[in-house]
Amino acid sequence: MWFSISDYLRETGKGGTIAGDLHVKVSSATSDGDPLEFEKVLHPKEESASVEMKVNFPEPGDYILTVAVTDCLSGNSAHNYTRASIAPPEPEVQVPMNPKLKAVLDKAAVYCRRLQKAAFRFTCTEVVEEKVLKRNPLSKRVEPEKGRWNYDYQVVAGQGKVNEQRVLILRGHKKVNIPDAKLETRFKAHYSVFLPITLLGEQNRENYVYNMLENVRLKKCNCALIEITPRLAGEGPLARGKAWVDVENGSIVKIEMDPRGVAGSASLEAAAKKMSARLDLKAIHWYLEERKGLRFPSSAEFSESYIFEKQIIERRIKLPNSGGEADGTTYTTTRLPTVESRHRQVEFYRMAQTYKKYRYFEVETKVEVEEQK
Repeated sequence: MWFSISDYLRETGKGGTIAGDLHVKVSSATSDGDPLEFEKVLHPKEESASVEMKVNFPEPGDYILTVAVTDCLSGNSAHNYTRASIAPPEPEVQVPMNPKLKAVLDKAAVYCRRLQKAAFRFTCTEVVEEKVLKRNPLSKRVEPEKGRWNYDYQVVAGQGKVNEQRVLILRGHKKVNIPDAKLETRFKAHYSVFLPITLLGEQNRENYVYNMLENVRLKKCNCALIEITPRLAGEGPLARGKAWVDVENGSIVKIEMDPRGVAGSASLEAAAKKMSARLDLKAIHWYLEERKGLRFPSSAEFSESYIFEKQIIERRIKLPNSGGEADGTTYTTTRLPTVESRHRQVEFYRMAQTYKKYRYFEVETKVEVEEQK
């Protein structure tokens, strides 16, 4: 809301300008009589006659506001009343969904329901590899530091819940036996097996906007490539991405996530800004292990890269000086900074998980599908 200062404070400084910061307090009440109070210290621009303050009303309606303003430097204060009418939000226009997209999403929803209701258990070997760029304290150079771990990985699922268990059997080249082990990598991906339900399950569909990009052939499957975007922007658990959905049975073959926006990514965005770079985050999940119509993880990888669009370099340039030569000109060689457009991508981090040697498998599914009349 905008408040005209001249309605509250007059002649508080030279020429009628504000002498210092303003303490603004807005008071009102809801239709039920619950008190509402908003306070903020504002610094208006010189010669400004108004200030802006964000006020969040809990519901539409008419409000009588008591506005108290205090000049923090002069101590002058005043209060007044104003009225605010908050209109109800306009209903969101529902755009009919593309029939082809709806058909694919409906198949994917049925598949996710089967996956969620499935009771299964499998064990396999999970190989985890990590590469991080770190500064070597001796050479002062940035060098890749690598790590590798092998786990006996077990997943037990039933009644819509999944439990992961790991036994660490190899760290680097050293054999170990550590039960209930945790991932030692910087980035930790959990429950990849149920990620399709998060993105394409019917219960979560209201959280996303879906867009069919194209039909592609992937790993001998005819797939619909679907773009998935959260309806609400901001930092939270919902990330944007793409899914490759088998158009025949609705199973998910591949998911590529852009984790930008999830918790923790804001600090990486800030680091990229300081380096005058663009952050590129990717998380890719493959589901090529198939059993009784259900697909399970075959690999997953996460990467953190920074893209530098411009680079400042120094070039040796000859600049003319007057006098000293027959033609009256001498030259001085100097170095000048030059901006060079250049697309350079530096990968700071990569973590890869590979699942192989599926040794034991049970799958039982129960799903009720209503007949369409």
